This record gives sequence, C-alpha cells and structure tokens, in this order.
Amino acid sequence: MSKKKSKTKATKENKVQNAEQSNEQQAPIFKGLGQLLKDVSFECPVPAYELGDAQQTMDLNISVNVARREAPENTWDVTLAMRGEAKIEEKTVFLVELAYGGIFLVKNLEEDKVSALLHVDAVSMLYPFARSVFMQLITEGGYRPPMLDPVNFFALYQQRKQQVEAEKNKK
Repeated sequence: MSKKKSKTKATKENKVQNAEQSNEQQAPIFKGLGQLLKDVSFECPVPAYELGDAQQTMDLNISVNVARREAPENTWDVTLAMRGEAKIEEKTVFLVELAYGGIFLVKNLEEDKVSALLHVDAVSMLYPFARSVFMQLITEGGYRPPMLDPVNFFALYQQRKQQVEAEKNKK
C-alpha cells in the first residue's frame, strides 16, 4: 500500500512540475536586453554667441518617430528617432537628429499586442535616455537646453493605427 501512495504522490508532483513548466512557456515575456545610441548629428549654422538675447525668441520644432524590426530569437530592434530644428524667423539656428535604439525580448504574445508593446512600452523605456542625449547635444552646442515634455506614445500609436486603417479603407 505504501508503494501505491508514493507512486501516486510522485505522479502528482510530476504533473505539478509539468504544469508549472507549461505556464512558464506560455507566460508572456517582455524584457529590455540593451540600449544604444545608433546615430547622432548636430549642425549649427549660427553659433550661440552670435545670437545673444535673440535665443529667447528661438522656436524649436521637435518631431518623434518610432521604427521596429524583428531580429533573431524573439528579439526586436526598436528605434526612437528625434529631430529638432531651432529657428529664428525663417533662419535655421541649429538642427539636431538622434536615433536611439533598444533591443527587446518578446515571447508568447499575438502580433497586435507585440506591436502595441513595442510602440508604446518599449519606446517609453527608451525616451528618457534619448531625451537626455538630445538635450545634452543642444547644451554642448552652446544653447540653453529646452524642457522637453513627456510624450504620450500610446496616443501616437493609436493615431498611427487609425491612419493605417483609413488608408486601407480608401483602397
């Protein structure tokens, strides 16, 4: 009788272990594996010392773009591109461009969820670092660094998704 109990107990333990392994294999995984500065450019046709107090009237237009590409072994390469152009009236004072990337591991998710995860969560993780480099470039160029507000990447993702759907409906 003790043999039956131990055999039953061992079978139950194996089932629990198998269930735990199965859950681990099926659980969604999202993990940042690394970050890198991919490309950077700072052009300064008008040095800061020539502007004096005119820096106060400078307009800085900033654009943000997100790109992703699949890499080997369930990893994704996500790039956050930032571009800032400062002008006084119609004259360009400086131009700064930055591509900041991250490598992310993503497993056990449907494609639509992967897309949202990469365009919202992954980019939200990269933005503070990219913003810091962006502002440092401007400072090193002799200009006062701008205060860059946080970006609502979810709203940008939703907007882009609606644009793609609208383009599909036109065809």
